[in-house]
Amino acid sequence: MSGKAMIRPNSPLHHLLAIFTIIVSVFMVDAPARGAEEPLTAVIHCKGASDQCVGHYSVPANQQFVIKYVSFSCNTTRNPNWGEFLITIAAAGVNTSTAVTLPQNAGGKAFAQLGQTVLIYAAGSSQIYVFAILKEGAFASLSETDDCNAVLTGSMETAS
Repeated sequence: MSGKAMIRPNSPLHHLLAIFTIIVSVFMVDAPARGAEEPLTAVIHCKGASDQCVGHYSVPANQQFVIKYVSFSCNTTRNPNWGEFLITIAAAGVNTSTAVTLPQNAGGKAFAQLGQTVLIYAAGSSQIYVFAILKEGAFASLSETDDCNAVLTGSMETAS
């Protein structure tokens, strides 16, 4: 005996390994091919002059944006209280919204902020809309360059 383990043909173990090999092969053939993955941070600016701040980002054609983290910050006129925060993907005439969990404290006196881990897929040529809405207080841009910012962090993948 040379020290190698042998599996006898037509043994139960032989049949089990054959079935396992077929199943793994099928999953590998049917798995979608993933393209190159590049880290991406998209900053969406919106002017805050009321209790709503809305902005958008366009996903390039033949790409897919996988959003893994969202954050938002903006000056407010007084101590804010969140109403809702939505990320809406508009593609091919269909809108899909994801509500972000709102913090109990919106950020402090005259400042609203939030941050959350998410997993959102936005297909190529889609529009990503961010809706930030306060229940109490109002967003306040202090100058032309001082916008409210939603930051979407994740990766851009080449569509296959």
